[in-house]
Amino acid sequence: MLYRVAIIALTSLCAFCVACSCGGSSSTDDPGAPDDDVAADDDDSAEGGTDDDAPDDDTGDDDADDDTSDDDADDDVDDDIDDDADDDADDDADDDADDDADDDDEDWYADYQPTDCVAKDNAAFGPFDGFHDGPVTAATLEQGTAVGIDPDDQTILVFAAQGGTLALFETDGDAVTPSAVTEPAGRPTAAYDSDERMHMVYGDYDTHELALLVRRDGVWERSIADCDDEFLSYDVAIDHLDRVHVLFGAQSANETRHAVLFEDGIWRAATVGDGYVERISLAVDDAGTVHAAGTLISLFYLKRVLGTWSLATVQFGYFLGLYNIYYNSPEVVVSNGVDVNLGFTETEESYVPIPKPYHSIYRKFKFIDNVVPPYDATYDLSGYLSQVAMSMTGGPGGSLHVARPLGSSLSYGIRSSGTWSSAGTGHGGGRYSDIFAGVDGRVHVSHYDDAGEVRYSVLDGGTWSLHRLYIP
Repeated sequence: MLYRVAIIALTSLCAFCVACSCGGSSSTDDPGAPDDDVAADDDDSAEGGTDDDAPDDDTGDDDADDDTSDDDADDDVDDDIDDDADDDADDDADDDADDDADDDDEDWYADYQPTDCVAKDNAAFGPFDGFHDGPVTAATLEQGTAVGIDPDDQTILVFAAQGGTLALFETDGDAVTPSAVTEPAGRPTAAYDSDERMHMVYGDYDTHELALLVRRDGVWERSIADCDDEFLSYDVAIDHLDRVHVLFGAQSANETRHAVLFEDGIWRAATVGDGYVERISLAVDDAGTVHAAGTLISLFYLKRVLGTWSLATVQFGYFLGLYNIYYNSPEVVVSNGVDVNLGFTETEESYVPIPKPYHSIYRKFKFIDNVVPPYDATYDLSGYLSQVAMSMTGGPGGSLHVARPLGSSLSYGIRSSGTWSSAGTGHGGGRYSDIFAGVDGRVHVSHYDDAGEVRYSVLDGGTWSLHRLYIP
């Protein structure tokens, strides 16, 4: 069976390369193998001229003075006119450059075709009566959370998926209002535009739609990125023009697709390649380059520049039976608009069958600072993860923020000025987390605890506070 899994991974990668040039070296993940040995974290003007001279008595000196003053004023006016003309020309040149850049960017998507899905509508949610344990399907096995803030009224928004039910929890910090979004549904994943407005994407396994939800003026808008498949891996990102991008694996079609929501409100999509990975993370830099990472035992990096995709293997995973290394929970994040960072979970598994059966498993967060060959990864945050899923996001000043499950607790890591540091939050949980760092300096984390409780933790002014949104 392990051999078959490895062959499937290799086959999917080779198929994926059909549409990409290949190179070598939201997130949430499946629980993975049982965790027997987990180490606890040790917490670580023209110038205005006024003639003040006496009346001209027709002396040469005065005439000379008058002529000079008039000439200077004329020169100043001419200079100002020239400067204004130069400024206008510079502004026009800048505008033309911006327009040309935007036009070039549009040309990159000339081969993307409109999707045949329903137009945007308003979403209506129902009452929430708990998470339902439906039949064991790919959807019901999906767990995850997504956190954001409504910039219109500062309401905290937390989406949570469990047992196939997707729910929304709204809170002002005190009262909690739950709603049922849909079921069966896959995990939520979110991105944030220039106004810090949350755009949340999820798989609707009842209608076979990949849907986007965004709230404006208290009204939830729903649009469909794709509508003819089941989607087990997907992520959302927003570019410098505030366009929404979704990269996803279409299970039935056995292919990876990229969809973009353009300014006209129409989704356009194209196939990236055959095959798909288990987990996808997506980001777009300020130059319009699309960056993605995915895992299927190994860790892959996908990039789209000037309309062309390329694929590389960043870390090789393998199953040998008694000793296995594999990768999960990829998080690709663009900081400062241009710097591409990649975080992920590395799992090392060992089996000793004799003389006494022994199984050990170690999971740790690893990081690549600059995603270019040879893709050197570092182990920057100590402590072994109790679950494969972790989350990473960018923040003000190019900072990076990580939420991790260590033992039964939520641990927080931050990278500032090139240095990582880590500390406990004092909150239990950390499972299936999502993290968002606002421009106001607050850090928001949604997560589960071991009992399935939905939690929201916020770092404000150096202090963590906990809000229990749903208690089973």
